[in-house]
Amino acid sequence: MTRSSSQEQLQKAKREAAKAFLKAPTVIAVGIGKKLKKGAETTIDSVRIYVSRKCDRDQLPAAFKIPKSILDVPTDVIPIGRPFRPITAPSMRRSGGRRVKLGASIGFALPSHSPKAPGVAQHGGAADELPANVSPVVSGRLGAIVEDAEGEKYVLSNNHVLAMNGRVPDGQAFASTVSARSGGATIARRAGFIPLDPDGRNAVDCALARLEAEADLPRKIQKAAKPKAGQEVVIVGQPGRTGRIVDVSADLFIDYSFGSFRFVDQVLIEGDKDDFAKDGDSGGIVATNDGLAVALIVAGAGRLTAACPLDKALRSLGVSLVTAPSASPPRHGHKSHSGRKK
Repeated sequence: MTRSSSQEQLQKAKREAAKAFLKAPTVIAVGIGKKLKKGAETTIDSVRIYVSRKCDRDQLPAAFKIPKSILDVPTDVIPIGRPFRPITAPSMRRSGGRRVKLGASIGFALPSHSPKAPGVAQHGGAADELPANVSPVVSGRLGAIVEDAEGEKYVLSNNHVLAMNGRVPDGQAFASTVSARSGGATIARRAGFIPLDPDGRNAVDCALARLEAEADLPRKIQKAAKPKAGQEVVIVGQPGRTGRIVDVSADLFIDYSFGSFRFVDQVLIEGDKDDFAKDGDSGGIVATNDGLAVALIVAGAGRLTAACPLDKALRSLGVSLVTAPSASPPRHGHKSHSGRKK
């Protein structure tokens, strides 16, 4: 048995494995990575089958028994616990002043008198504009500032944070947690998003909110780049949250409040000491230590975090990453964009 396989062979074997096992009761994801031995990586390429728990083969139906190899590529069964779910959090008391910081919390700008959002600071939004099937007290991360070809700037985060797959009205106001003492303010309004297809093979979970505030951008982020297995990474704006990319080809299902969706070729990250991402990290940017922004956090499953490749998200939305020291809001009016849902 060879220790390394061609990328074409690995991808073909992964597709076969996903077709055969991804819907099995205990299988959570199917990807590609080095085979593990006693918890340590070997030099052997393998198709990884991530499961909730390992089962005795005798207890499994014949159709769900994972072979030792698929198309001559070794398999590796890795238990990770629970299925992938978004890593949003109940909204904290937001206070976002008129400057935006990457990695800060972002959630609906709701008035303090709203019965739906007790204890939430005044932000000048309208709670009544949210439909009944959208929770007003959910937050994620303000991932990045991006711009389109005409120079208009936006906040980048997840579809399930900013748009709820179209359930959030276009133009809905968002606020951010920046300072516990500053006054609340709308910092962005919902714009375009990439729809999630319940019957398709989704590649990204991303959306935009039109920027209406000044933004502070970390100088260490140099550019967007393609993620690679083995990269040591951090969450932008979250000191001490470090991990390592272990898979860049994972197929998996994510269970949202509005349905379960299949994703392909996702990035999996394992935390160095603890879970890499925690509640409220949906939409956070994953970057390398040398300043390459490589992924957008989407979901978590036990010790693993799933993220979509940032370069694919940017291409899908038709925007580019802003890396200048600061970004200012646009001076012109509302504008729609083709190629994205509103």
